[in-house]
Formats: sequence, structure tokens, C-alpha cells
Amino acid sequence: MVGQNPEIDFMRFILFILITLTFGLESFASSKVTLSEVLPQLLSADFKRYDSPFYSLYTDVPSDEASEAVLRMEKMATEYQSRLEKLFVIKARQRMPFVLFSKAEDYRKFGFDPDSAGVFTGDALFVVVKRDAAEVISERTWRVMQHEGFHQFAATVIRYSLPPWLNEGLASYFEEAIFTGDGMVSGVIPRRRAQQMVQGLNSGRFVSIPKMMTMSQESWNTKLEGANYDQAWAMVHFLANAEEGKYRGPFLRFLQSLARGSSREKAWTETFGSSKGFESKWRAFWLTLPQDSSLDLEARAAVAGLSSFMGRGYGRGMVFSDFRNFIECDAQTLKTDPTDWLPPALYTRMQALAISLQQRNCAFSLEHREGGLPQLVCALPDGTKIVGRFTLNHTRMLNVSTELVER
Repeated sequence: MVGQNPEIDFMRFILFILITLTFGLESFASSKVTLSEVLPQLLSADFKRYDSPFYSLYTDVPSDEASEAVLRMEKMATEYQSRLEKLFVIKARQRMPFVLFSKAEDYRKFGFDPDSAGVFTGDALFVVVKRDAAEVISERTWRVMQHEGFHQFAATVIRYSLPPWLNEGLASYFEEAIFTGDGMVSGVIPRRRAQQMVQGLNSGRFVSIPKMMTMSQESWNTKLEGANYDQAWAMVHFLANAEEGKYRGPFLRFLQSLARGSSREKAWTETFGSSKGFESKWRAFWLTLPQDSSLDLEARAAVAGLSSFMGRGYGRGMVFSDFRNFIECDAQTLKTDPTDWLPPALYTRMQALAISLQQRNCAFSLEHREGGLPQLVCALPDGTKIVGRFTLNHTRMLNVSTELVER
């Protein structure tokens, strides 16, 4: 049986929320720095400008890293845009300005908090690169970029402000999305965040659901607590995904009630009833969550990412006898059309993800169909399969898709 892709359903749900809301504009930026203040200095230094359909990137990182940054952000923004265009007429937009610093001292020099890694100021997105042990841009940097990038997209394209818990919860939700080269996989629950939730719930670190729902932007900004971000993320994830999407409809009605002018307390009571009853279900969801609850989404990401590279190699005449023959290639030996480039560091990350999945009893294989293109398959421990397919236009990648096939 072919399963539905919950990621697509949730994207439609989220974008409907964004269009529905008509809250007054509130500033969630932690810095007063504006692009007009820093742009002359950036352009007089070693910063170059890279324009794409959604962004104008100003950066002093090497050109290949600049290309990866643009590619990642374009894929994320395109995902939002594609869902919007299918359902609504959206407001016109201009390219969104994005400044990526390679040096922490430059980031601090322009007045940004040295303890932060990035911020959307309401005017532009500013991020500073952090590198991992291999001296490539760290996953943390990409997550910050996706988090703050969501704030920028919502403010620029939707032009509506969101309640702080929802704004930060959604940003944190998409912060954890996995980039696959030709798309993103969202809805992932990293083990570290699941563990933080259990620890927070058991230690009483979180505020009550009613207090979180009614927290003002001023209160949120006055005391920026990591626990608030974790709780906001956990609330969004629960409302979107718990019990196979049971709370999506009520969640939307709650937001529509707010948009009509109801108080947050009244809207919540009319939609969900007792906050105590809801909070007990929310707590139970996180305290009883299986350890590998996102195994299928991680497998989907690995299959999509590896299919993106395999398809490009296939388009340039490479042939792989089996999965091992493919996965043992390094990023430098995989061929690709120069106009269809993917960052080599991404292939290394997809290799590492595949190894992690194999260690958790997932099995990868390469299926050769007579007269057709090969397809990558990941079998999960319960027998469910994630099947990856790609299509080509001569030597260039046309499309990558994944399909969940239940046993």
C-alpha cells in the first residue's frame, strides 16, 4: 500500500495558518541593525552579492559555500511558495536580503550579539558561519539559517505577525528540516530535542500551556529562555502531527477565532475545552514517544538525498551494480552536469545518515528495473519501505521523489 506523505499535508496546513492570521505587527528581532547601515561597508570589503529568485545574498564565504547557502534557502522558500500558489493568491515580493558572515569578529563588529549565531532583524537575515571539525559549515549554522529564514519568509511574503509561541515554534520546526539537495524533509524529531522534552517535563522546566499561549512578544523577548523555544516547538509538532493529525482542524479554528478578535483564552476554551485536559495529552505524547519516532523521515531524507546524487551520476553515464558500489563512491568521483551542481559536503552527510540508519537495522538496496532507471530502496525494521525515484532530462536532474510502501 502506498502511504500519504505527511510532510506535504502539514505544509499545506501551516501555510493555510499563515494566510489566515491577521494579527497586528510585532517585532521579534533582537537587533536594531538594518541592512542600509551595513551594506556600504560590506560591499567595500570582500563581500560579494549573489542573486537568486528569492534572495540577494551578501557574503565573504568561498563561492561553493555561497552556492550551497543559496541552494538550501531557495529549496526551503520554494517549498513554502509552491504550497501557497496552489491555495491562495499571495502578495508580491522582492528578493529577501541575506548576509552571511564568514568571521565572528565581523558579525560582532556590526553590533550583533556575540552569543547568537544569526538573527532576522525585520529588515534582513544575518547569520555567522560556524565550522565543524572538518572545517565545513556546521549543521548548526544551517539550522540557524533555516530557523531565522522562516521568520524572514513569514514577515516578507505573508506580512502578518504571529503569536511568539507559534512564530518560534514554526521556525524551530523548520529548523530541524533535512536538506536533501532537491528538497527538504520536515517534521523530524531529533533525539536531542526529544530528550530535552522528557527532561524538561520531568523537572518542571516548562510553563503551563495557557501561559505559553498568552505570552506576549515583550515577555518572550525580555527573557529569552531555551525552554520556551523547546516548548513552542513541541506544541507545534504535537498540534500538527499527534494522533495522525487529529488536532490540525481544532488548531486552525483556534487561530481563525483569534483572527476574528476573540481573546486567546476564549478562543482556546471554545476550541479545545479544558487546558488541563489538553496539557495532559501533550505531556503524555512526549513522555511516551518511541526512541526512534522519526526513523521513517530520516530514511526518507537519506533516500531522497542519495537519489539526487545517484541520478546526476547516472545522467553522466555512471552505472552502479548495487548499493554498496554506489555508497562507497566519494563526492569527488560522482559525476554531475555542471549546471546541476550539488555540494560535495551534502553527499558526505547523506553517507553518514545512511550509515546511521544501517546501524539501526535499516537495509538499503538498489533495484534495477528492466528498461527503466534504477531506484533506491530503504527497508525499515518493521518491513515498511521508502522507495526513491528520479527522472532525467538528458543529463540533468528533472525530479526526485520518495514513496512510502507499507508491507
